[in-house]
Amino acid sequence: LEFISGRIEGPGFDQIDLYASDSVGIVGRDNKVLQTVRLVVQSSGMWRGFGNVQLTLGGSLMIATSAEFSVDTNSQLTSSSGSTNTVIENNGKLTIPDGRQLTVQSNMINRGTVSLGLSSRLVLKSGSSIFAQGDLILDDNSVVSLSSGSHRFLHDFTATTSNTSSLDVASGASLYVDKLVVRGTVTVGGTLTVLSIEPMLHVESFTVTGSGSVEFKSSARSTNGPISIGSLTVATSKYFQLDQPAVIKR
Repeated sequence: LEFISGRIEGPGFDQIDLYASDSVGIVGRDNKVLQTVRLVVQSSGMWRGFGNVQLTLGGSLMIATSAEFSVDTNSQLTSSSGSTNTVIENNGKLTIPDGRQLTVQSNMINRGTVSLGLSSRLVLKSGSSIFAQGDLILDDNSVVSLSSGSHRFLHDFTATTSNTSSLDVASGASLYVDKLVVRGTVTVGGTLTVLSIEPMLHVESFTVTGSGSVEFKSSARSTNGPISIGSLTVATSKYFQLDQPAVIKR
């Protein structure tokens, strides 16, 4: 299946599934629309070219459990205003190669592997995302940027990161985590809430900027590096311990 331009549209207002058992190609410069159709990639697929993809009226992109999908472009996955049930759902492997950027302006659900190559970016804008399980793999200088919306990392989700990768929670974005294990840098300009009762916060460098805040819902938390608020370093030891719930903000 090659999706070059135009729209793939269902016959009515109810969502229907379009199963692609062979390779899927989203190609070309033109923008494309999935309307009331969930496109299910069952084996492999690649998005290349410069056209964006808009999801509307339940339009969705699903990567099946055994499938691999590569985003070899700097395009955007968007949803139309007022549309509900629009989502990119990854149950297999979603790869953003070296130097590429995928911008998602829709909801995202991950139960598989999301892999970012060297200096690549995943930008999640508006909508919401749930990383329910699976893995997030970040190569050197890669960035996951939460620019707005509400996002959740559940306990069965694992991030494998490099020392030079980073997670940015921008002003206007909220991230709720059961655990957060990051070898690189975490920058919080929005809100980060640590929910789990287990000591599962482990980062190299933690910076709170602007009006950002970090809330710990329970007492035991540890980190592997300094915590800084703006230019002020508030914790430099390898680990720190909180005896009660706390909020860190500038």
